[in-house]
Amino acid sequence: MANYNAVKTQNFRWDIAANWSTSVKKLTEIYNNQAKFGDLKLNERADSFYGTVWQKSATGEVILDPNTGLPTRDNFNVNLGHSDPSWRLGLQNKFMIKGFDVNIDIDGAWGGVMRSVTIEKMWWGGKHPSSVEFRDAEYAAGKAIYIPEGVVITGGELKRDVNGNVLSDTRTYKKNTTAVNWQTWSQIYPYQARVTEDENKKFANVFDRSFFKLRRISVGYDLAKVIKMGSLKSVHVSAYSYNPLMWKKMPLLDPDYGDDNNLQDPSARFIGFSLSVKL
Repeated sequence: MANYNAVKTQNFRWDIAANWSTSVKKLTEIYNNQAKFGDLKLNERADSFYGTVWQKSATGEVILDPNTGLPTRDNFNVNLGHSDPSWRLGLQNKFMIKGFDVNIDIDGAWGGVMRSVTIEKMWWGGKHPSSVEFRDAEYAAGKAIYIPEGVVITGGELKRDVNGNVLSDTRTYKKNTTAVNWQTWSQIYPYQARVTEDENKKFANVFDRSFFKLRRISVGYDLAKVIKMGSLKSVHVSAYSYNPLMWKKMPLLDPDYGDDNNLQDPSARFIGFSLSVKL
């Protein structure tokens, strides 16, 4: 953490405090020399995020059932990243400008992934903004019209070892052409397994948790400097706001709130005023 005065003149002063931190915890030993601890392997990050995923081709395309058009869950959990941010940053700024005191605090985090149960539930319950996309057209057609992007297997075989590592893969594919009921798809694909943004941005439920937030901003002034108020030494008034602005990568939710493993409310945003009097 660093503290210093960046600028100081007769009518201006800027004090800044900055902090930056990073830490990584790894699994360096497993009891009785076991090969794994749950999903974790030796020397992996302790915050590695493993999740159930959909079966995919060697090139990463989702494999769909040729009869139903629906995906099938993989038998092995996959490491989708790490839950903790790669690093955190904070900046606290205090300005004195011609008698006004201005405070601006910024903080944030970079890296890491976050599963959103809230978004999964929104897809399942038809509350997600994109969950209505094909409903009207499907009702008008009287049949399923949504054809998911993916492939179906036409031949070959996939062989794996007991840990899920690929030993050989001779599978062949063709593009999926089977239409799926939109509600059925919405309640299965983005709900029953983990979908990253790299796999499908629209249906993702695992996100990059990076964000930067304007945590606090305030402006104050001592009115006693310009208005005579009897015996009062100071009449300091200020206006302030907490969480007024945020830049983030994930949609809809607030990564600053924490993990979303059981639904989430966003961080509160508010403004206020204060008055401090000294006799």
